[in-house]
Amino acid sequence: MGRAGKLYEEEYYIPELLMCSDALYAGMDMISPHLSKTAGEHKYKAVIAVVEGDTHDIGKNLVKIMIEIMGFEVVDLGRDVPPLSIL
Repeated sequence: MGRAGKLYEEEYYIPELLMCSDALYAGMDMISPHLSKTAGEHKYKAVIAVVEGDTHDIGKNLVKIMIEIMGFEVVDLGRDVPPLSIL
């Protein structure tokens, strides 16, 4: 995804970036079951959402994947979420 981000600055457009993110999600689906996790091992919880009025969730999904890999338990509220619901 780092390389895709660099190419986005130079020559990629949104469709290419979306294809790269789809490939990342597919790869994560394959390796997630093999990541070492123990029940009750989560030290931290995170709530993540895209605030109401913004429907772009690519960045949210990437952050979610990264913090899950770091061992966070993530509660994903989705996108277009009213601010009071996030609070």
